[in-house]
Amino acid sequence: MSACAMTDMDTTSETVSKGEYIMITTGDHERKLTGDDIDSNWDPDGLFVYLGTDASNEPLGTLTMTLGSLIAADIKEYDVVTALLSMTDKQIGTAEELNARLFELTEGSIVDVEFGGNFIRASLGLTMTRVLSHPDDVPEDIIVIGTFTAKSK
Repeated sequence: MSACAMTDMDTTSETVSKGEYIMITTGDHERKLTGDDIDSNWDPDGLFVYLGTDASNEPLGTLTMTLGSLIAADIKEYDVVTALLSMTDKQIGTAEELNARLFELTEGSIVDVEFGGNFIRASLGLTMTRVLSHPDDVPEDIIVIGTFTAKSK
C-alpha cells in the first residue's frame, strides 16, 4: 500500500468514458489549457495521474503528477509530491512559434477529490517553476489552477 491508504479514499461506483481538464496558468502570460476526451491515466496503486494533450486546442499542455497522502480530510485534500507540465503555444510551427516550456512542481495539492470505479476527479492548485534547458530560457514561475478527470487504463 502506498503513502495514501486506499481506505482513506471515498469511492463511488460511477465510471467515466473520457479524461478531461481545464487549467489556467498565470505567470508572465495567462494561458487557458483545455482538454476534452484526452488520453489520461489514473493509477490508484502508484497514485499517478497523467493528463494528455488535446491536439484540437491551443495552447497545448500535458500534466503528470504523483500524489502523496491525505492532508485534510474535511476538504478531501491530497498532497502532490511531483508534477511536470509541458506546454507549447501551437501544435505546429517554428521553435519561436511553438514556445515550448517545461515546468516542475514547487508545491501543490488537489482538493475535492472524488474516486470512482475507473477515475479520479479533483480541483488542483500548483505552483511551478520553469526548467531552464537552454541559455536563452527565461526563468518563470507559474500558478496552475483548474479541474481534471483522469481515467484508469
